[in-house]
Amino acid sequence: MSKKNETGSLNINLDEANETTKKGQAGPGNGDRYKGLFGRWRMLRDRNRARFRKWWSYYLENVVPVEDDDAPEHLPKIFHGPVGRLLLAGCAVVAMGVWVFLLWLLWTL
Repeated sequence: MSKKNETGSLNINLDEANETTKKGQAGPGNGDRYKGLFGRWRMLRDRNRARFRKWWSYYLENVVPVEDDDAPEHLPKIFHGPVGRLLLAGCAVVAMGVWVFLLWLLWTL
């Protein structure tokens, strides 16, 4: 019985020095994280994601006003605000497509 106590306890709370769970182990360093066949690609991907997150947070905080309603007053309320800008952009794309189609019809006839 004394040998069992010397080798280590089965209770993880009493055997903290020899703990082998993931919580007790140190995580891989940045050098180990990008090893392997696609390590350089993963490093570039993570770097670009971090760069994009930084740019996006700067864009949302400094470039885009919180409530910018500079749409002309004669437009319906649905075209005001950020959703209205998307709707106006969609309408512009559809209108440009119609113009291109009309020009194509005139050219081919």
